Amino acid sequence: FNPWGPDFSGRMAERIAQAIMDDQAANGPFTSIARFAEVVGRTVSSCTQDPFAQPYGFNDHPARCCLRKIRSYLNQESEQFASALPQAFGLLVPGGRCVAKAWTNWEDSADTVMQFVIDHQEPDEDTVAKIKKKRRLRELYPLLGTDLDYSVLLVESPIKATGERETNMPHKGRFFVLEKGPRRVKHIKAKARLERSRFKQPPTPMFVGASPEDAPDDKP
Repeated sequence: FNPWGPDFSGRMAERIAQAIMDDQAANGPFTSIARFAEVVGRTVSSCTQDPFAQPYGFNDHPARCCLRKIRSYLNQESEQFASALPQAFGLLVPGGRCVAKAWTNWEDSADTVMQFVIDHQEPDEDTVAKIKKKRRLRELYPLLGTDLDYSVLLVESPIKATGERETNMPHKGRFFVLEKGPRRVKHIKAKARLERSRFKQPPTPMFVGASPEDAPDDKP
């Protein structure tokens, strides 16, 4: 159930998972949505004294979020969505466009589309000129380490889904318009470093009180 987005705690998702397992161990496998919803709802509302409160700002019952995640996992929706994008671009001619519908909030498809764009984006001439090290350039633009003959362009900002059918849905979708672009930068053979070798943890800052010289002047 985690991640559910920035508005939901991963710790709460773990509590829900534990509550589901405990109820199933005590009462057997779930045979109704009502019982499943009662377990999830009771767990989420336990952090507030109001039994009808929605502490995480859900527009619908939190059990629906769990069911969506379970459905997505069983159907391998994220994996299928991720594999469909390169297949679609394999069918496009140069300059052809692909429209990808992605759900927001609790679905991962929007992140999948953006990750696909970033992984297949080609740097512009100024970026290539500034980054002298080929290995670093490949680390920032993974496409340069492949033999693909195209790049991916995000034509414009994602378009929000509108219309009567979409209005009443708590998790509206967005349309991503992607274009099959050319490859201009040559293939880079240098291997990318592992992520742990590319990043360095900054030191923890020290916070100290203000010195007497920095004290505010209360005189008019």
